[in-house]
Amino acid sequence: MSIFNSLLWRAVTPGCYERGIDEAEQFYTSMAKTWEATGHTYFAITACTGISISKSPVSGGSSLDARVEAAFRWGWKKMRYDHPTLAAPTQYDHHSKRCKKTGEDFANTDPPAGRWDIVFRCHHDLVDGIGTLMLLNNLLHHAAEAFESSTEQGIAFGDEHKNLSPPLRIAAGIPIAPSVDQLANLARIQSTNKAARIGKCVLGVPFSPDAEAPGSSQRSAIHFSPQESSSVVAKSKSFQSTMTQILHTAIALAIRDLQPKTSEAYEARYFSYSLVNLRHCCVPPYHKPRHAASVYHCVSANHLVVDLTVPAESIATHDQSLEEFQSTLGQVRDFYNNAKIDADYLSIVPSLFSIVTPKYPSTTSDIPAPNQSPSVSLSSVGIVDRIVQPKQGPFEILEPWVVGAEYSTGIGAFLGTWNGALCLSAGYNEAFHSKAKVLDFLESVKRIVLDGLELDHSHVETELPVRATS
Repeated sequence: MSIFNSLLWRAVTPGCYERGIDEAEQFYTSMAKTWEATGHTYFAITACTGISISKSPVSGGSSLDARVEAAFRWGWKKMRYDHPTLAAPTQYDHHSKRCKKTGEDFANTDPPAGRWDIVFRCHHDLVDGIGTLMLLNNLLHHAAEAFESSTEQGIAFGDEHKNLSPPLRIAAGIPIAPSVDQLANLARIQSTNKAARIGKCVLGVPFSPDAEAPGSSQRSAIHFSPQESSSVVAKSKSFQSTMTQILHTAIALAIRDLQPKTSEAYEARYFSYSLVNLRHCCVPPYHKPRHAASVYHCVSANHLVVDLTVPAESIATHDQSLEEFQSTLGQVRDFYNNAKIDADYLSIVPSLFSIVTPKYPSTTSDIPAPNQSPSVSLSSVGIVDRIVQPKQGPFEILEPWVVGAEYSTGIGAFLGTWNGALCLSAGYNEAFHSKAKVLDFLESVKRIVLDGLELDHSHVETELPVRATS
């Protein structure tokens, strides 16, 4: 069976469909299995939002709670019709020694009654961050319709297999193998990435080395006020930079500020990458939210490499010059501007996943050793209220967020905007990082942004919390 044929959904028994998985899905499947001994799911996607109802024909109390719950139960049922891939977890076939997706049901937990919080948690081989926000929007839409309807609408299950989503290889029409020139380019990129680390002091985020095993994944967040946010966006444009570039610059400098100082300054390098949403590269209809339950993204081929100077101990940590910020921003901006998302890049996306995919263990293995030089990545989800509508019928939507579970020593930062306010959040593991230190780090990033853009630090009142943890 060719690789393309194996990736197509096919009926194996009446009502049960399965297909093979591509390199992107295999990466997340293998990582989850490799870290299975932690008792957690590595890179699991968690998203959360909430609703409030300002006006309702129901006066309130238990009757309103029951009506909201019934609406979301129907909305979830409709989601299972719209996105049947949600019920297709990846399974390991011991006979063929390969993983595949099946159409069997898996257990779902209900959100706490009466709180009107919506929590979505899923394996990363089923959906990515942007896709999760799309799913939330669809769920809220269906629930709002059900809430306003006087009678429950029927759902004609039986043909939902037509809505199954293909893997990235199929959705983006990626060739079976890269061309000779494309493979040669990938080899050059790998060589450059490797050479960049030779003989260099690599900047890492400090972590607690005493933990025997990972604990629970946590999320903490800070907000810029709406006034700060609009000023940052405007000033970023004057720097010919995006918000992602500005924040990634500040992250690099904030990590630099955490390094041990000596009597003399020394040179060091920050390494990271960019996360690339590939949904716009998919052929119709796979570029639309109707195929949200999918893994349509990748990382940059080239590493982000930023040269920085750790100042001598006689220099105060916060004595950052405007020239230093602009110089660092120049390196980050050049990296992002030089990253081309074209046919040549798409051709090597499967290889980029395969290169970092561990061998799938057939049994639960020991927990991998902690990464001794962890970094901080940045994922930009953009303007979230363009993905999740702020108002759905009678529902006022509370700020949605999404995060990937962290069970190693690194920190995954997320940048998004909701209702005109920037939110910078971080996923981290409680065994290696404390909530207080993560929040301090995020505040440091914010300070560097405001200082680097020469903006006022004065606090502007906002309904959003300055700090938040989840």
